[in-house]
Amino acid sequence: VVAKSTITKASETSQQFFNLAYNWSSRSDYKKRITKIKQAKLVTSQVLANDYLFPEVGGTADYIDNNGLKSSVVQVAYYPKATNDDQTSGVVGVAVNAKHDSDVGNGETRYYYFNIDYQTSDNQITSLDYVGRLAVNQST
Repeated sequence: VVAKSTITKASETSQQFFNLAYNWSSRSDYKKRITKIKQAKLVTSQVLANDYLFPEVGGTADYIDNNGLKSSVVQVAYYPKATNDDQTSGVVGVAVNAKHDSDVGNGETRYYYFNIDYQTSDNQITSLDYVGRLAVNQST
């Protein structure tokens, strides 16, 4: 029973985190992601330093506004591998829809996969590693 609640908490925390990380519709929203995630205390500082999710390289924010890019989370799914009373590790699949103002149709949904470690006592994601991505073009 305890392991189930650990998995439930990890799933809920993953959903909150990825909704904050991938839901944005402007340069301003995009730049506020880290602040919102820090305030929610969903992840450790090591996860916030993840260069894949939060690249240090500039230009992304300009690209968002110049192209009217919007990003929205379609689904977050947690698949546990190993679980005990205080922690769980597994894989998170995140479906994200990206759409430019100029796109005809629904844009493109991409499926991102991450290895994840979650600590129940802190209610935080302690490790998050990008595994890969699957793209499905839905514009046509």
